[in-house]
Amino acid sequence: VIESDNLPALLKGDRSHTSHASRICGAADDISLVAVLDQDARMLDAMTRVIDVITYSKERLQTGAGNLVLAYDLLHDHLSKKLRLDFVRAARRQLDDNLKTTEQTHFRAAGANVTQGYAVQSLAIMLAIAGDPGERNVRQHEEYLCLALEASVNVAINPDGYPEEDIGYGSDVAAWLVFHAEVASRAGLVNLFDRCPRLLRFGHAMLHFVQPWGAYLSNTGDFGGGSFGRRDFALPRIARRSDDPTLLWLHGTLPQNDNSILIGKEGVVFPREVTLSPGVQVPVHWRTMLVLEELRRKGRHPSVSKPPTAYRDRRRGIVSFRSGWHEDDTFVVFDGSHRQGGGQGHAHASCGNFTLSALGEFFAIDCGRYNNEQNCHNVVLIDGKSGRTTDG
Repeated sequence: VIESDNLPALLKGDRSHTSHASRICGAADDISLVAVLDQDARMLDAMTRVIDVITYSKERLQTGAGNLVLAYDLLHDHLSKKLRLDFVRAARRQLDDNLKTTEQTHFRAAGANVTQGYAVQSLAIMLAIAGDPGERNVRQHEEYLCLALEASVNVAINPDGYPEEDIGYGSDVAAWLVFHAEVASRAGLVNLFDRCPRLLRFGHAMLHFVQPWGAYLSNTGDFGGGSFGRRDFALPRIARRSDDPTLLWLHGTLPQNDNSILIGKEGVVFPREVTLSPGVQVPVHWRTMLVLEELRRKGRHPSVSKPPTAYRDRRRGIVSFRSGWHEDDTFVVFDGSHRQGGGQGHAHASCGNFTLSALGEFFAIDCGRYNNEQNCHNVVLIDGKSGRTTDG
């Protein structure tokens, strides 16, 4: 941002998640918090310029609109009165666009990641600009957004806690819903932890998909690995709300040996995890700062707490079994069904697939993303043929 001689072009982006625009807007809240805490004039000026360009662009706010409104909140006193007023108007237009896009579809596919993304982004916009000059009664959408958020919780997370979109996409979505349920509760809107017990069961469900040696979750569905996006807030807060330090162990063991998010032109690795104590690492993000009190508590290994060794999610039709909670125990996951209609994002032809780990090794894996054919999975085939065809 500081080095760009054409910031509007840089921030226009190409609607991809890897463009500079998406990366900058997606990190706007993190950068702004550091800028404010450190009173870093260089960073404050850079983020003010970003907000200025986004506010007066003819396009909608970028993918990170939820992050941008948090940046606006943090930088409020550093922005001019005119820029604050114009940003609120731009954010309100984005909110109206979001609601128009989803008003006919949200309750038909409330569990899909894109669908719920519109809801939580709209909630963030509403709360960030409510009461500011130029916001035009934004709280009139409060009841709808609370209902939309509750619908997403009830479809994206199954009654037994397993995420409808499986490990990876689904666990990321569920963790994001836990965060926004906390936001809605603290804002006095609705207490979804009381209304939707599955929010707390989600953390315990994830425990039943961790490898015997920790470090990774078993891959399920359309995903490429066993990492756990946005666990930074969800697992520690669920651990506190359910008084279960085993989830703190789970939080600290993920995602070992996966310590970078991008490689710079000079081959510089940018870390995304920091080690708090031996075997305990956490994401480098402002949401981690919200749960530092929880992280003071020592996690408990499941071999000590002894949770059940078998798990099932009845609606999703997926089960896991293990011989125990030690590193060399045997662990198997069997996927016996398909997703519900309300959570079809990243649907995958992996029904009947099983994965197997034992003696500290992977024996049968789910190869995940781009391997959509059933004969690319560990399944029984009829006459050697899969149940459906694709064009490669």
